[in-house]
This record gives sequence, C-alpha cells and structure tokens, in this order.
Amino acid sequence: MQFVALLINLSLVQSLGLAVILPRFSTNETIAETIAKPQEECGTEDPSPDEVIRLQEEFTQHRASIPAANNQSPIRIPVVAHIATNPTGSLLELSEKITQQISAINRAYRPSGFKFELDGFPRQISEEFHITSKKVASSTKARFHEGDQKTLNLYIAGEELEPGILNGFATFPWKYKKAPKLDGVVVKERTLPVKYTDGEDVHGSTGVHEVGHWLGLYHTFQGGCKPGVGDQVDDTPPQELRHGCKAVPLCGKDGNGEKIEIRNYMSYRGDECRRELTAGQIERARQQFDTYRNRLTATWWPNKPAPRESSTVTGGALTKEKVV
Repeated sequence: MQFVALLINLSLVQSLGLAVILPRFSTNETIAETIAKPQEECGTEDPSPDEVIRLQEEFTQHRASIPAANNQSPIRIPVVAHIATNPTGSLLELSEKITQQISAINRAYRPSGFKFELDGFPRQISEEFHITSKKVASSTKARFHEGDQKTLNLYIAGEELEPGILNGFATFPWKYKKAPKLDGVVVKERTLPVKYTDGEDVHGSTGVHEVGHWLGLYHTFQGGCKPGVGDQVDDTPPQELRHGCKAVPLCGKDGNGEKIEIRNYMSYRGDECRRELTAGQIERARQQFDTYRNRLTATWWPNKPAPRESSTVTGGALTKEKVV
C-alpha cells in the first residue's frame, strides 16, 4: 500500500471553528528563518511570447464551439490532498491548514462559480515518494494522481523542496491531455494558512496563485513591459516583475491612470499583500476551465478520464477502489 488515509474528522474541526495558532519557532533554526522570510515564489514555467500566441489561437478555436459561460452557475471541483512531506507539527494541525487553504481558494474564486471541496481525507504519501524537487514531483504525481481533468490534486511538500527557490508550482490546463497524471498543484507546507502568536500570519496566497495557473491564469507580469503579448487579461495592465508590497509605478509610468498593482494574487508581491483577482482574471479562469477541464463542454478532453482511487474503511481495514 503506497499511502494511508488520515482518519481525521475535518468536518468536526471546521464546525468547532478551530484555527491553528502557533508560536514561530523550530528546532531547526534554518527552517524557522525560511518560514519567517519566504524568498522566492513560483516554479510554474512562463510560456514564451510565441507559445502564448499559439495557445491563445488554440483556446479561441476551441472556445468558439462552447456556449458562453455563466459565471454564476456553480461548478464543484473535488480536491484530493496528498501530504508528501513530514509535517512540521501534528497531522491534525496540517489537516486543518489544508482545510483553511481550500477556504482561501474558495474566497478568491467565488465570483467564478467554482466550489472547491476536499474529497475525503488527506492522503499521506510514504517517505520514499516525498517531493524534494520538480523532477521527483513528476514521479510522485504519476504514481499517486487521482481523478480526471476536473479534479484538483494538491500536493503538500516540505522545505526539502528546493529550499530558498520555490514556494510551489502548477500545471496549466492545456497540458492535461498529454500528461494527465502530472496534473495538479504543489505548495510548501509553510505557505498554508496559519496564525502565529507574533501576528505575522500566513494567508495562503501561494495556493491561490498556483490554483490560478491550474485554471489557466498567467503571471500579471507575463511579457513584462515590452509591447506584445501579456497575460491575455484586459484589466491587468502591463508590468514588470516586482517583489514586496511597496507601491511602485507600473513600467516606469505614474499619474497617467495606470493602476499601481500590489494586491493581485497572480503577482510575486508576497503573501502579506496579495488579496485580489480582477474581473478579467475571473472571467478567463472560468472560460479556460470550460474549455479544457469541464467534461460537459470541453471539445478535446480524452474519451476516458483517469480512474480515481477512492479510499474507504471497511471492517477496520483501509481499501482502495477505482471510481470512473
């Protein structure tokens, strides 16, 4: 058996309104410092300008055969959570962080009509398959991925995942057809929502950011300030890659009506200031989902989705069954 389900009553935790509140310390000072001061952000590869143009043409072609999306009609997106690290605290604490992360994702994407729901208990992956690099992540995902193109597989990694380089990464929806088992989102445990006693809370913006890629959103700085291809969203102005929450002019301009962007989830601004998505981003996310992930509307998805392994407990024994 390659994984065990965590038999934790998350619904009880939620119903009691519990939140994880922790002191900011660790027996490993290096890890503690990394938790306190995240450095880098996203390992999702930005497509080249030529690729953006090609993908947009492909999207437009497929989109032409799909009815206009009603962003208010609800779509349930099951979330299969995989714990691919040794938790820094208890499994109960980590499970509650995962629940809070899904809540943060739902708040961000509520206008789209998406409803992300945890599908069963988080799966704990054996240590030999813990995610320590993007290369290892590919083999781990290929082994443990569940569901079809509409299922979000969320993998929780630890600090051993390229420390100081990555907070997380994701796959774009159009990549599902060629590599369905590699589909999903990877985030580090330290990026999950948590309240610290010193007040410097983590809000889960990395998870929201990576799910944005999974839904088809680019970085707000896609294409930078050069004329040409940007993030394919009209209400996110061209901008350079920026870190931190300091308000600076976009592309060296100020006072000309351009919004000085510091709060967008798809930027690199940091967890402490990322809080919003634009109406254009919400619209693109829904259109991308309907084109590439919605089995009722997508024109190209594989004839048979990957079977989903559902964990059940029968007579005290954990079993797995295929669900198609």
